[in-house]
Amino acid sequence: MKKYYWLICCLFLTSQVFAQKDLNLDFEIVALDGNYPVAWKSTGAHIGFLDEKIKKHGINSLRLQLPSDADANEITYYGQNLVLVDKTAKEIVFRAYVKTEDAKSTGLFLRCQSGTYYTLQTTNFDKMDGRRLSGTNDWTPMLVRLPFLPNLYQIEFGVYVEGKGKVWVDDCKLLIDGKLPHLLPTRDNNPIPETSDKNKPYYAKKAAEEQQKREASKDFRKNKN
Repeated sequence: MKKYYWLICCLFLTSQVFAQKDLNLDFEIVALDGNYPVAWKSTGAHIGFLDEKIKKHGINSLRLQLPSDADANEITYYGQNLVLVDKTAKEIVFRAYVKTEDAKSTGLFLRCQSGTYYTLQTTNFDKMDGRRLSGTNDWTPMLVRLPFLPNLYQIEFGVYVEGKGKVWVDDCKLLIDGKLPHLLPTRDNNPIPETSDKNKPYYAKKAAEEQQKREASKDFRKNKN
């Protein structure tokens, strides 16, 4: 009986580790060119790079910055969306360490959306108004917390960045009632399956598609050098 008990415990802990890995919250799953993290998306002009030199934990951190010719007032939400299996939870927390250099304004964000995939409505949204970092700061723990409302369909979470300067993000955690979430795939890219076809990892195929888009961008070519 004890043997089966420990086996169940090991399987549970392993699944919890994979939950965070699938979301790539440590920025260790990289695109084919090794330049940006898989599973994360940008809604604005800020470009995300992996930084092996400046990091808080593990191998890489995420570095966000604007191209030199971009509007100084640009705002970007750099993050993910996730459909949740557990509909009975009480609280959602997203936390990370953030480091800045001459930054205008940056923080974390967490958005709760109810409805269905085709009828999403924002029910709660925290982008750390009045609590963001600006200027130059060493690694600083940041946290956003929202209640788990009825009829919640999905959440969006990530980093809010405004204006010029550099922002590094590392050691992210997403917690549902203090535990790692059980994952349910969205239509887009979360979580990352182990494999897509017989020999090629899904994230490598997805990265190739994203890389084609980025290669076509003048801003990306300028910042790559």
